Amino acid sequence: MTEWIDDHLESFAADGPPPLPVGETYLERDGVRIWVGSWGKGPAVVLLHGGMGNAGNFGHQVPALMAAGYRVIAIDSRGQGRSSWDVDRSATSSSPRTRLR
Repeated sequence: MTEWIDDHLESFAADGPPPLPVGETYLERDGVRIWVGSWGKGPAVVLLHGGMGNAGNFGHQVPALMAAGYRVIAIDSRGQGRSSWDVDRSATSSSPRTRLR
C-alpha cells in the first residue's frame, strides 16, 4: 500500500478526497433521514465528521481501515452531506448514537 502524505492539505484542497466505496443506506428516525455508509468486516470503527463536513471527507481513511481488517461505518450528521434536517432543529445537538438506535 502506498503511503499517503499531504501534511499541508494541498492535494485535498485541490482535488478533494477519493469517492467512498458503494455500500450506503438511509435510516429514518424522528423525522430525519440519516445517510450511513458501511464497508468491510471485522471490529467496527465509526467515523463522524466535524461541523460543515460530510462522510465523503473520509475517502482516504475508509479503504485504509478496511485493508487493516475493520468494518467502517460513516455517518452524515443531521443537515450535513446527504442527511436531512428534522422539523425540530433544536434537536441537532443530541447524540448521533441516540438518534440511530
